[in-house]
Amino acid sequence: MAQTSCEPVGVVLAGGASRRLGQDKALLRIGAGPTLLERTVATVHAAGLRQVVLSVSTVERGRTLREAVPAVAGLRLVVDAEPGRGPLGALHAALSAVPHHHVLLVACDMPRLHVAALRALLEEPRDADAVVPRDADAVVPRVAGRDQPLAALYGPACLPLTARLLEQGRLALRDLLAAPGLRVRFLDETCLARAGVPAAAFDNVNTPADLEALHVCDAIPPGNG
Repeated sequence: MAQTSCEPVGVVLAGGASRRLGQDKALLRIGAGPTLLERTVATVHAAGLRQVVLSVSTVERGRTLREAVPAVAGLRLVVDAEPGRGPLGALHAALSAVPHHHVLLVACDMPRLHVAALRALLEEPRDADAVVPRDADAVVPRVAGRDQPLAALYGPACLPLTARLLEQGRLALRDLLAAPGLRVRFLDETCLARAGVPAAAFDNVNTPADLEALHVCDAIPPGNG
């Protein structure tokens, strides 16, 4: 089936070096379950997106993940134009790869990510063109006063802004969200709770302490919802 111009594309971030954790987060397993990469891809698919791509820093990184996780071997790779530019560089590469589409950017290090969280982003009311959610260029969850830009929906209007920020060496996604003229809609905890999103849905694993604190019984199964 041909993809319509208004259908968002899922972009799973898997290019990180995982320096603080000391092991590859994408290949991490919680208990006897699937890898975090498999879990994330399954959850994005379960949210209703037909097209999901894998964002990687280099072609070699993509090859490594495809060999280690056969379940994602068929996903299209979107490779950063320049390695080491972080999530902003990955977002720029993704928006460039699928022009005219929104992208649902999702990091692969959130073991409790719930499909309801992604559906809450995707089901926001759209304008007449069915492209921009509620007249916004980006839809971002906000939990406990903190924005969650690594599980957020970004529109085509973000592309030239990401290019400008990269040229300036400003690699933080918060700089994109604060860019003049960018229409950003934040989904706060009240909106998320109304959609059935668990409070811990956006918890990620960055350090050994995070991993130690994560109990198998707390993790949400892949494709939940």
